[in-house]
Amino acid sequence: GFSEFNRFGDRIETRPLVKIGAISSEYERFDINLAPLQLDNPFCEAKSPLKYIQAGVVGVPTVASATEPFRGAIKQGVTGFTATSHDDWYRALTTLLDNPGERHRIGENARLHASVAFSSAPIAASLRRVFAQLVTTNL
Repeated sequence: GFSEFNRFGDRIETRPLVKIGAISSEYERFDINLAPLQLDNPFCEAKSPLKYIQAGVVGVPTVASATEPFRGAIKQGVTGFTATSHDDWYRALTTLLDNPGERHRIGENARLHASVAFSSAPIAASLRRVFAQLVTTNL
């Protein structure tokens, strides 16, 4: 376990394993989605922005470590925030916590963005381009 977190027990809620079909309802419970990852770590740099997408689809804004996948997905201050420093995290969280209207606006922008940019249509178009390029290069 994580015994060092015991002193925060009254502020931490543990949840049982969530089935894939119930993930959206879990995200709907959030005011802000946090996606902290270690920067400059090849494993973390290879992770997808799925946590942003899952939260965005239900209108929850994300504050994430500024890994390349999150920087590529999140429009800074528009659909969420990426952070590289303690000050970045503090500013983003303070903005969202102190301004419910701003939190709602960014969450709604994230919902629209995630629903359009990460739907099956743009992914299918991207795959068609990749397959067409593979065919023309005679691999």
